[in-house]
Amino acid sequence: MEHAGTRRNKLANKLQSPAKIKHRKVMRCCMNIGLFVLLSFQAEAQQNLVVNGGFENPPNCPSASVSFAASAMGWVSGTEVGTPDHFHTCVTIDPLAVPCNWRGCQEPRTGDGYAGIWAFSKYHPEAREYIQTQLIQPLYPGVRYEVRFYVSLAEHMGGYAISTMGAALTAESPDTLDGGLRLNADPQVLYQGPPLTDTINWILITDTIVSRGDNERFLTIGNFFADGDSDTLLFNPNAQLSELAYYFIDNLSVVALDSVPSGVGIDEVERERAIAGFSQTEVGIGQQEAAELNSIQPTNSVERTLKDVLTVLYSNAADLRTLSEETTEQLREIARRCPLDDGFGVYMARSALLKLDTLPRNYHNDCELLQSPDEQRNKTIASEDVSEFSIYPNPSNGQFTLAYQMNEMETGEIRMFDMVGKQVFAQTVSGEAKMVNMNLSELSTGLYLISLEVNGEVRFAERLSILK
Repeated sequence: MEHAGTRRNKLANKLQSPAKIKHRKVMRCCMNIGLFVLLSFQAEAQQNLVVNGGFENPPNCPSASVSFAASAMGWVSGTEVGTPDHFHTCVTIDPLAVPCNWRGCQEPRTGDGYAGIWAFSKYHPEAREYIQTQLIQPLYPGVRYEVRFYVSLAEHMGGYAISTMGAALTAESPDTLDGGLRLNADPQVLYQGPPLTDTINWILITDTIVSRGDNERFLTIGNFFADGDSDTLLFNPNAQLSELAYYFIDNLSVVALDSVPSGVGIDEVERERAIAGFSQTEVGIGQQEAAELNSIQPTNSVERTLKDVLTVLYSNAADLRTLSEETTEQLREIARRCPLDDGFGVYMARSALLKLDTLPRNYHNDCELLQSPDEQRNKTIASEDVSEFSIYPNPSNGQFTLAYQMNEMETGEIRMFDMVGKQVFAQTVSGEAKMVNMNLSELSTGLYLISLEVNGEVRFAERLSILK
């Protein structure tokens, strides 16, 4: 069986073939229109703008060696120094298990996971943790939105309780204060009541806001008040860490209460191109592009998956809710595939299913299932050889630092791929250096896969997110 890195390299070579240029252009154009279908449906159905608001389906099961961003799909820490926690039923033992873990005991409000942050600390003045995500599309000026999330105090590390938990929606990721420990943002949504002391139930924090027209696209959750302004209560002096206020968080949503124009949030050039294609038929689908897509003979799994998903979107563009059970099951099958092998079409299938509220909560990650016993043993040996592999900050604007450990005599190859398998960056590193700074600012906003290969073996791989 081929190693995942080998498959990606072969796929990258195929996609570079001059014979593929024409239908790659068609595929890109059709994908833009497919994205327009999804976003148009999103606007019409007034769906949740928060990706993975329930912290489900982790691409990597939470553990001490897996960062919050690597397990909580779509979420990051609001500060570079913060280390939020992701708790999930896929963890079988402490400290990140559900329902009982090193912070406390709580069942997810829905689904199988939730997040956790400490929002106040007597140990570290003015220090906070935050969780942050980028909305599916920016808020539209003048439109009312209902913002909701639930919190529960963790009894093991919840000696203190606070009442100043809130949500801030901003155009950019907020800057930090107090040496990078606290965020400089005014929360539009703020809990109204006494300190949150409930360790049994999930407490709803919600409010209706009106977009100020600032192109708000980042949602950040936490305590934005200074220590002196935070309403605190020493609630449980017998807690294991009695000088912390630690909260579990679940079920976040931002939903428009008013009608939002279709296509909001799409880059204007791509939006006009998509609309131009849609105007050619009664239901708004680009007939020429659809015909060209149908004429393409996929040469690899990435193209085949993308064609299958786009065909479904074209056929049901007027209303995705008209999908038959057979077609929905086809999307479910694609959603269960490994995006590293089958490309962006997997994410498009998952996005369509999320909008229809039919996405299976626990589809398997085929990236792991593809490993043979020999590959698993080799991975274990490799992990023992390399005790450190980290890249930070992640996400960033394209400036990354990669820290690693290899034997001094070894030479490694850093490779980076986009979500359709095209190699976009490569650099050779020595075992003596231990660290390398990478300027990837010329790459577009999006998700990428970075790997470290030594002697043809992928030692580590991690997803990167570039936000501009």
